[in-house]
Amino acid sequence: MKKRALPSYFWLGLLLLYGYTFTIMILEMNVPGMTYSLTVGGAPLSFFYNGFVGVVVMNVFLSWLWSYMPEQDDKKKAASEGGVK
Repeated sequence: MKKRALPSYFWLGLLLLYGYTFTIMILEMNVPGMTYSLTVGGAPLSFFYNGFVGVVVMNVFLSWLWSYMPEQDDKKKAASEGGVK
């Protein structure tokens, strides 16, 4: 029996999510004043880019990626088997 590993798009999604998180974390720790000196309407800019990109955009994209890609893999597998299970 063939051992199945996690698909490459899963690892790509983890790389995007944690790569973004650690990149922003390193930037905020090393760039003086980046965290609270830039404001939009009195709120720190980091609340917006972390809240919008890190929470909304990134997670919506990853949920799409992790639901769409397995469907495509199943379609390719069914087509290669001639549509017979």
